[in-house]
Amino acid sequence: MIKMEHLIHRYTIWKSETEKSKKTVLDGISCDIPSGQFIGILGPNGSGKSTLAKHMNVLLLPDEGTIWIDGKNTADREKLWEIREEVGMVFQNPDNQIIGTSVEEDVAFGPENRNLPSEEIQRTVEASLNAVGMIHKRKTSPSYLSGGQKQRVAIAGALAGNPSCIVLDEPTAMLDPQSREEVLKVVQYLNKEKGITIIWITHHTEEVTEADQIFLMDQGKIVKSGSPQEIFAQPEFLKSIKLEVPAITELSDRLRQNGIPLSNPILREDQLIAEITNLKHGFAARQNERENHQDRQKDQENQNDQSILEVKDISFTYGKGTVNECKVLENISFLINENETVGIIGSSGAGKTTLIKHLNGLLKPQHGSIFFEGENVNDKRYRISKLRRGVGLVFQYPEQQLFGRTVLADVCFGPLNLGSTKEEAEQSAKECLRLVGMDESYDYVSPFELSGGQKRCVAIAGVLAMKPKILVLDEPAAGLDPGSRLMIFDLLERIRKERNMAIVLVSHDMDEVARYTDRVLVVHGQKLALTGTPQEVFSQTKFLDEIGIGVPQVTSVTRRLMDEGIPVSHPAVTMEEAEQLLLENWKGADVYA
Repeated sequence: MIKMEHLIHRYTIWKSETEKSKKTVLDGISCDIPSGQFIGILGPNGSGKSTLAKHMNVLLLPDEGTIWIDGKNTADREKLWEIREEVGMVFQNPDNQIIGTSVEEDVAFGPENRNLPSEEIQRTVEASLNAVGMIHKRKTSPSYLSGGQKQRVAIAGALAGNPSCIVLDEPTAMLDPQSREEVLKVVQYLNKEKGITIIWITHHTEEVTEADQIFLMDQGKIVKSGSPQEIFAQPEFLKSIKLEVPAITELSDRLRQNGIPLSNPILREDQLIAEITNLKHGFAARQNERENHQDRQKDQENQNDQSILEVKDISFTYGKGTVNECKVLENISFLINENETVGIIGSSGAGKTTLIKHLNGLLKPQHGSIFFEGENVNDKRYRISKLRRGVGLVFQYPEQQLFGRTVLADVCFGPLNLGSTKEEAEQSAKECLRLVGMDESYDYVSPFELSGGQKRCVAIAGVLAMKPKILVLDEPAAGLDPGSRLMIFDLLERIRKERNMAIVLVSHDMDEVARYTDRVLVVHGQKLALTGTPQEVFSQTKFLDEIGIGVPQVTSVTRRLMDEGIPVSHPAVTMEEAEQLLLENWKGADVYA
């Protein structure tokens, strides 16, 4: 299907306002991808994955080397449109490819351009939308959809083109766990039953455990390839290039290193449950129920309970009074306290992004009130600029708020608009850029030439330069490699402590929420359905599964092991806790040998 020989691609990099150079992003890529395979591509941010994907759809041409798609050389301009019909493309940000005024119009774009009969177009659109669970939104404008819903529409648009190969660049980065699983099942069906070649670029390693082959990329090269069993049996190598093994594989590896005889590697939850259950007699019966040992409580004891922001009974409806009326929030109330980290979770379309837009005045509640530092922001005499200075918002896609010609100019924008001199603004901007790990070599680079993780850092720096008291982040680590995710959350924790700042985190990654937040808010059915510590919230596994959120994978494993009679006192919410709970009652294979 795809053959590459010594593929090289270079980008132009600006070192200053006048000096530029070339940066090699793909450095001699050679590989073969047979028709009908499911290929996983893993690699840290900046390793060249997205650039490679664009070559497969002829959005880019090689500086050196050759790439053939189904026997056609991408350098042959006469074959350009034939190749693009062969290879469908789904981008990380669906806004880059959604153009229709309604969902069905957007999905129909490809079939219409192939001059298909109207009846066939209608059948194709319906089948594609059914496949991604969006048929009920066919008449809806994409502007009314959540980020996760838009991604599903983008995938439906690719499916409607009836390609031989589909390249998906982080297609589930913004989806809730249930939607992620549904999309993956659809793509696996297309691969196994329809014979479509799938190239799946992701940072969720558990999504490629059933791939035919995995390519690992680092610094523009394919550094290793093999089956999932071969790749994930080398956790230290993965960590050396800022990747991680699936959570199930990591947990089983930790247990094996501590004497529990498990296979290497274990890639799926069912396999781990089965192997541990077979070792049931090696676990001693639990003598006493343990109390929850979450260290998180000590942070809550030290935090100041003085609330900075109060949300009181707010409601919001899009398109109110029109045929597209859609109620999103109803009577939502909660507090944000000083120096705490609050997680907001919910399925795609639950209203999380709409909710946080209220926190800094991008949207005004149609009912209810918001109080910032004791002042009602709905008061006609209240200056909304005060709220926006005090509550900084980093969007789901950082490129939506980056617009400066250079990184430094972009971060300077906020302080300049608050009345700082150019010198003061630059000093503040450089301080914040250094705080997020961007050294002076990036000051005069265009923000649009950066990797996803670097863009996220610049966006955070731009908000920090405004010196807010609350930092609100919508999916701050989506699409980032494990090393970049860890860097982002370490950065946020350092900022919270150094600046005594509250952080509000919206995420579809339950492991992130469990590990990094003090309190969790669950948005469902237009309301605040559940609130509490991560341990309290994630103990409600049945309810969370029912509403499509799910729980951290280690929570699911430990809950299932409890049901199988393994002596685990309570469901774990972090990897470290799951390891401790299982090891503390392990007495060894000699018990039953």
